Amino acid sequence: MKANHVVAATILALGISSAGGFVYKGITYFKRFERAVEVKGLAERMVKATDATWILSYAIGGDDIRIINTSAASAQQEIRKFLVIQGFEEKEIQKNPLQLTDKQTDTYAKKSGLRYAAHGSFLITSKRVDLVTQISEKTDELLHAGVIIDGSMINYYFSELNAIKPDMLKESILNAQEAAKSFAVHANATLGAIKSASQGKFSIESPTSEYDNGTSIMKKVRVVSQVSYFIE
Repeated sequence: MKANHVVAATILALGISSAGGFVYKGITYFKRFERAVEVKGLAERMVKATDATWILSYAIGGDDIRIINTSAASAQQEIRKFLVIQGFEEKEIQKNPLQLTDKQTDTYAKKSGLRYAAHGSFLITSKRVDLVTQISEKTDELLHAGVIIDGSMINYYFSELNAIKPDMLKESILNAQEAAKSFAVHANATLGAIKSASQGKFSIESPTSEYDNGTSIMKKVRVVSQVSYFIE
């Protein structure tokens, strides 16, 4: 009977010892498995705008509303003619409603000078960004036709992001991988597989200032990818 008890105790002890070994190995593997480095990879590219919007504004003043209407119609005709002659298509030109201010009824307007002040504008939308830029510099010609231009604002946009996304993502991930390799070398370790990865947002900005994103014809496209690698 005693012999049986001794055998059973021995087997139990060996089992506990073996289980302890497995537990120890599991913890060691788990800790090693969780060793990782998180890095960021940047990709930037300079591109030219693909679209432009141009708001061309004009102003009219007078004391007779009928003359204001006539003058507005004449100004609109001259501006449209100018734009078409310069090469814009009718579908690229949109006339915005005329806004009229009566100084006698406007509490905040100065009562001196002409009674009425009218403001109107045209919106030109085109993918021919160079044409928009060139013609915006020739609006002085409208002065000879009696049109008073009181505003000219161009905004440029880049709308072909999807065409460059794959290459830029690849570049950002490769940059992240190089950073991780450098870390592993300095840590006397080996770079393992990717543990996790997340793509940052793409941004399209002015290459010179964050305050003139729209007015710059050149754009800086930027993406940052965040990747975590196992370290062995």
